Amino acid sequence: MAAFSTRLRYGAVAQFFHWTTAILVVAAFVYGPGGSERQVYSPANDFDRQLHETLGMGVLAIALIRLAWRTFDAGPDDPPMPSWMTLLSKVVHAIIYILLLAIPLTAISGAWLEGHPLACSAR
Repeated sequence: MAAFSTRLRYGAVAQFFHWTTAILVVAAFVYGPGGSERQVYSPANDFDRQLHETLGMGVLAIALIRLAWRTFDAGPDDPPMPSWMTLLSKVVHAIIYILLLAIPLTAISGAWLEGHPLACSAR
């Protein structure tokens, strides 16, 4: 399997980023403690919260690396489809990238603004 994308399919590196992102997002969702601030930051939820934060930082890192990779490796050609579908697929693709960046960044901002250290910065 080629590292770079071909005209017909994404390369091995892009596929690795895709599936790593998918696994991290699902795992972060599963380990998100949820609930009130008191519940999220309770000692009983420390492990799940710290794991959730670490996975979220992984999502952010992989999303940034994916975007950098996209500058060097264009995706495959679009299959034949109506122009509205092509446009909509590009819009949805952009929205997904925005969410992959915005959700971890807003979570980091919210934690810091409330005075909570992130798991990776806590001692």
